[in-house]
Amino acid sequence: MKTKIGLSSATALVISAMVGTGVYTSLGFQVLGVQSIIVLLFLWLIGGIVALSGSLVYGEIGSVLQGSGGEYNYLSKLYHPIVGFMSGFVSATVGFAAPVALSSMAFGRYFCTFFPELSSLWIATILIILVSIVQLNGIKPGAIFQRYCTIINLCLILSFVVFGLISGPHPSFDQTFGIENINQIFSSSFAISLVYVSYSYSGWNSSAYIAGEIDDPLKNLPLSLFGGTAVVTILYLVLNFIFLYNVPIQNLAGKVEVGYVAAQTIFGLKGGSIVSALIALGLLASVNAMSMVGPRLTKAIAEDFTTFKIFTKENKSGNPYISQLMLTVIALIMVHTSTFENVLTYIGFTLSLFTGLVVASVFILRKRFPNHTGFRAWFYPVTPLIFLFVDGWMMFYVFKENMVQSLAGLLTAGLGAVVYLISYKYKTNRINI
Repeated sequence: MKTKIGLSSATALVISAMVGTGVYTSLGFQVLGVQSIIVLLFLWLIGGIVALSGSLVYGEIGSVLQGSGGEYNYLSKLYHPIVGFMSGFVSATVGFAAPVALSSMAFGRYFCTFFPELSSLWIATILIILVSIVQLNGIKPGAIFQRYCTIINLCLILSFVVFGLISGPHPSFDQTFGIENINQIFSSSFAISLVYVSYSYSGWNSSAYIAGEIDDPLKNLPLSLFGGTAVVTILYLVLNFIFLYNVPIQNLAGKVEVGYVAAQTIFGLKGGSIVSALIALGLLASVNAMSMVGPRLTKAIAEDFTTFKIFTKENKSGNPYISQLMLTVIALIMVHTSTFENVLTYIGFTLSLFTGLVVASVFILRKRFPNHTGFRAWFYPVTPLIFLFVDGWMMFYVFKENMVQSLAGLLTAGLGAVVYLISYKYKTNRINI
């Protein structure tokens, strides 16, 4: 009998899936286009509001359409199976493998600030393989590991906040909000920076993918989604304030390891290296969370298609090991063949497309099940409309400024449609034989 996970583990999954690569890396890319501290913090506030809105909508949809699978489950039932499959195909191939690759690459960079003689590329490779081995031993060991990593991660952020406030602001710290700052909010740079923020908040829907393995999902799924997202929103605002409070913007520009730069300022050179090792542990938790969720989504899809039944195979611990191995291989390929920034833009655009479709589907859900007894999103219809407006505005500018990565995302989704049609034709032919 499979072990179910409770509210605390589900919430920890959401928190640690979110607090990963983005918050310790993306600020360096944001300051290349936005130089106002107030506007930068406003970026993180907008990202939090959007993620909270999305978590409320996902909580409602997930409480009505129970079962694992996340976007695949919701889009298949509320739109059409081909739309769900396209989303599932993206998630199964790159949707979780890309975050695993990104977190692992960032892990390598941070880890090597403490051990500079080591190769960050091979550290990332070893990490992906080791986490995969942990996951192959079942969801319970991974959930326990997740809980402790989350506690350490939160303690690390708290240390940043306390000691960052004590150390005081850097001389050029600027709290003004002039007309030029307002203009930045409506610029393409702001919208592009929002992609990095959006990716940093990705993971807010993690527990929806394993809803079938959560105790009392009708109550615990919405609570884990909203509670985890609310905690992370507050942490992100405070942590980024501390980064900007202690380090001049020009010192952060273009840096991947912004946490290390801030830690050196706050804790000194030796302390900065130690903190980098702890940040690496937080990134490890993110890799673990994505590696826990991704294969179960692939399994949920494969159960509906006999063509892909190989991905439903489980080991004695109940882990879909073929799906686990596929995620591991794809993540390793990304680590060894692509760059951090390109993968980040590509996957940020692609995932935003399908989360937007899910949030929009709540209107269909309300029309189809007007009297449902599940959780109801607070402030409906304001919450889904906020999400959809910001998501659409952001994607428009990303497509305009980063067309290659955007087209690659659309091509990946389109390939999913082709695979679905081929699979459907194969299934039909088998029935007719």
